[in-house]
Amino acid sequence: MKLKKYITLLCIASLLSSSTGLLASATEMVDEGYPSSDAPYMFPVTPNTVEWKQQKNRAAKVELCQIPENVQENITTSALLESVQNYPYKLDILMFDSLQKGFDKMKLEFNGLAELMDRPDLAAVVISAYAAAPVYVEDPNLDSTYINMANLAFLEILVQQPEVYAQLSDEEILGLQELIEQKHQEKLSQPDVYSLTLNIPERIIAERAQTFADMFSGPQNYSINWIQVPGSSSRVEAWTVHDKLKDTDVELLVRAVRPYETAVILGSPTFTYNCHSYAWWDASTSNKYWIIDPTLLRDSHRQISSPVANARAMSVGSWHSVIVNYVPTTPGFEPTVVSKWGPGCLCKHRLDDQPFSNSDYVYYAAS
Repeated sequence: MKLKKYITLLCIASLLSSSTGLLASATEMVDEGYPSSDAPYMFPVTPNTVEWKQQKNRAAKVELCQIPENVQENITTSALLESVQNYPYKLDILMFDSLQKGFDKMKLEFNGLAELMDRPDLAAVVISAYAAAPVYVEDPNLDSTYINMANLAFLEILVQQPEVYAQLSDEEILGLQELIEQKHQEKLSQPDVYSLTLNIPERIIAERAQTFADMFSGPQNYSINWIQVPGSSSRVEAWTVHDKLKDTDVELLVRAVRPYETAVILGSPTFTYNCHSYAWWDASTSNKYWIIDPTLLRDSHRQISSPVANARAMSVGSWHSVIVNYVPTTPGFEPTVVSKWGPGCLCKHRLDDQPFSNSDYVYYAAS
């Protein structure tokens, strides 16, 4: 099991349950200094409201989801964590090539997560919630099943953040590592459930080390390929990741598209190809490559000043690549594009209605 490469697991028989153990410490520390309101913040605008549909773009919706300062000052850390877990765009994280990048973007755009990461009792509250979070339990109410899956995935990203480890003693770190291993073993006991979300703590560590191969640990098998740049002797590194997403993770990624009003799903979630590969190599759902750095493929095109149908585009910073589908004639309206959302769906959507970069896009046409 690759997890052992990254964390040392020691057998501390009663650490998590004893009065001096991690969970006992968490119980004592939870919400210390934040006693005013134990009710989570209720977002006034959500995907189920008319007001959500009336907003111009994703940026406007994100702005309406910010937690007011007076609420942040008076909410307990437990209630703040619950509020963050209810953030309408939380599942965006799972659609990034890197979970850590997705988490960092959410922290940058959503003040609730930024405030949570600054709390002095962050570690205690998060670990207590993580310990109590169930590994997959099928609920007659399917929404509850997938909410629980999403919450566990989010907590597993949270517990691996440096802000959490900075608040723990050496003994508590060992206890957390054992808890992570316990959850991992519970997931392994349900091989028909977990794929994308199987090894989240390991993926976070691998991403920080920039070890791309280990981002696809667990049920995914991968191999390295070198593909020829058209009209050039150069070759681009690509990965063949043999798709083994389970139905539960597929459903989770389909649900992640729901907050996006303009998005139409054209292809199912898959690890087989990503946005860069779809835009710059093979614009089909039979595409079999995941491309990390598409620079050489992009450079085989010529830059153009504005979008036209069938042009390719890449966001500044290479966060995301798209293919232009339609350019409206009315000024001020964004083009409609097609893009692959990480391991998630292939979608047709408005350029400003997607989880990734909202920065300027540079457009290219075939040379």
